[in-house]
Amino acid sequence: MMKFQYIHFPTLPYDQVRDCFPSHGDVFMRNAYANWMATFNRRSSLLYRSQLNQHARWAQNAFCDRYNITPDEMWSYDEQWGDFRIESGIEQHQREYQRIAGELQSLDRKPKSVPVIELAKELIEQTVAQAAGLEHPLDLEMPMYELWFNSVINNSPEDRRELKYLPYKEYLKTSHWKRVRSAMLLIYSARCANPACLRSTEGSWMGDEVDLEVHHLSYANKGNERFVDLQLLCFNCHEKAHSVVKDEPPPPSQTRNTWQMPDNMEAF
Repeated sequence: MMKFQYIHFPTLPYDQVRDCFPSHGDVFMRNAYANWMATFNRRSSLLYRSQLNQHARWAQNAFCDRYNITPDEMWSYDEQWGDFRIESGIEQHQREYQRIAGELQSLDRKPKSVPVIELAKELIEQTVAQAAGLEHPLDLEMPMYELWFNSVINNSPEDRRELKYLPYKEYLKTSHWKRVRSAMLLIYSARCANPACLRSTEGSWMGDEVDLEVHHLSYANKGNERFVDLQLLCFNCHEKAHSVVKDEPPPPSQTRNTWQMPDNMEAF
C-alpha cells in the first residue's frame, strides 16, 4: 500500500539567526526573532493541520475503494477501519500532529520580546546610515524565512546530482520537491506571491494542493533550490510566467524572471 508522505520542519535556533545578522544589536535581533517565531509557529500549524486533513481524506478514500463502499457505509466497518487507520499511517500521523501542535503552542523555543523603550534606545544608537533607513525588526521576517528555507532544503552532493538529471516530470514527483513545495506554502501562507494577484487558493488550509505551484526563476540549483530561485504562484500566474508548455523547463539561457518579490512585500 502506498504511504502518504507528510512533512514536519525544524525551526531555526536563535544563535544561527544571530550569527547571520551581525550588524544588528541583540535587543533588535531578539525582537526580530520573536516576531519570526510567532509567524512560523502559526503558519507551520496551519500547514500541518492541512496535511493531516488531506491524509485523513486519502485514507478514507482508499478504505472505501478496498471494501467497495461509500463513506456513508463506513459506520458498519468500525473494526476494519480501526485496523486500516494503523495500516495507512493516519493513526501515527495524528499522534505526531498532536505532539508537534503542543510544542508549537508552547512557544518555548524563542527568546522573549523586550520592551519597546529598550528597542528604541538601541535603534537610536545605530549608525547614521542605519538610522536614516530606520530598520524595524519586522523587516527581517522574510530574510529569516530565506535563511530557514535554505537550511531545511539542503541535500547532500550525491542527492543533488541524482535529482539534477531527473526528467522534470519525474522530478516533480520526488519527496524533495514535495518538501520544497510545502516549505513555500508555509512561507507564503498559501498565497500567490505575484504582488498583482495575491490569490489565496489554499488559504482555507483544507489540504487540497491543486491551484498553487512553485515556479522556478532559475534552474541553476535544480536538486537543491535556493529560496531566491523560486516563487509560489497560482496556476494562472504560473501560466503567464511561462510561455512554454507547463512544467517543461526552458534551457538555462532562456530561463525567465518575470517578476521578483518586492523586499517590502507583506507576508500573510
